[in-house]
Amino acid sequence: MKGANGVEYASNGTRGGLTFSIAAGTEEGDAVTLTAPETMGRGAAGAPLCGKFVKLERDRLGTVMHQDMITVPANPALTTGFKLLVVDGTGAANEGVGGRPGMVILIRDGLAVIDLG
Repeated sequence: MKGANGVEYASNGTRGGLTFSIAAGTEEGDAVTLTAPETMGRGAAGAPLCGKFVKLERDRLGTVMHQDMITVPANPALTTGFKLLVVDGTGAANEGVGGRPGMVILIRDGLAVIDLG
């Protein structure tokens, strides 16, 4: 996603992708959390953000980007800055106590660009 300053905020794709089982109801592009051992999904509101679900394979295994920069749906309450990031249970990122530290760089059109480090 391109910011107002003309900078293209995107992952360089060189690190941060891991394979997990994917919980039913999870859609590509969702903000996800650990919902069971070795399983990522939308989870319960307030669970720590683990990353972005990128791609589902036929065997219900999928890639989750857990580092680097991600673009995911943003809960309307999410604001820019250094935050403790959680999921909201609908596939969007939000801020909340007990969340994962990250930097929300940009929010536009319902999407957030987040640097997970």
